[in-house]
Amino acid sequence: MEEREMTEEKKQDKRELSIYPLSELGGGVFKAYFTTYISMLMTSVYQFPVVVAGILETIQSAIQWFGSPIMGTVYDRFSFKKGKFWPWFLIAGAGTGILYIIVFGMPVIFEDPSKLVIPAAIFIALAAFMSSALSTLGLTIYMYVAKTEKTRSFLAMVVKICRDGMKIVVGWVFPVMLTYFITFMPEMNAWAMIAVILAAVAIVIFVIASVLTKNSEIEREAQTKTLQRKKKTPILKTFKGILTNRALLVTFLAMTCSKVFFFFIYDQLKYQFIK
Repeated sequence: MEEREMTEEKKQDKRELSIYPLSELGGGVFKAYFTTYISMLMTSVYQFPVVVAGILETIQSAIQWFGSPIMGTVYDRFSFKKGKFWPWFLIAGAGTGILYIIVFGMPVIFEDPSKLVIPAAIFIALAAFMSSALSTLGLTIYMYVAKTEKTRSFLAMVVKICRDGMKIVVGWVFPVMLTYFITFMPEMNAWAMIAVILAAVAIVIFVIASVLTKNSEIEREAQTKTLQRKKKTPILKTFKGILTNRALLVTFLAMTCSKVFFFFIYDQLKYQFIK
């Protein structure tokens, strides 16, 4: 009887250890295709000017930077009636996938995608916020499972494989799929089709992570801590902390300058070679 209970506990531990790598694997799909190729989508498919594409890219990065501490406060303060973390995998995972599908699919629906700057900016910002929510959720789960040095080393190795491995896989699969799809459909349709396929893969991964989280010790421990916690960090205080953090603002400024430099130099050279 005791051996059976120990076996069940080991299985439970293995399931819980797989939640964080799964979140990074699903997030890796979003980052490897949507975040990486969105700049090319804006200039090649939407036909936005380089300056506009650079601004939208900067907005996306800013939302991701500021969204993480905000969502950390939300996870700390808020719980659903039936759970604390597992519903967020469904909400943020499906939300991110659907929003990116809309971004990559709008050029198919509208005749002149170059006029869709404002709608594109809105959906890109929402997708970036949802993506930051997923990243923060994964790190929150990590804090609950990485309690020993051995576990931390294991998770670091597995997550590195999941994250970088997905970049390699998508990096190889994307040009093959694009080359195949454009043989029987317009290029913008091919981009949208690939977005649907990869978003579906990522959503399935987050559904699995949600199922594993639902009945886990992580969920029970988080619910207990939420009930015991009396003092909560005000959301306005979180905003103030972000806006007064000089190191964070300087880092964001440097990142913005690098984005602008990339768009002006790289894209201008690309246009010159195309001409």
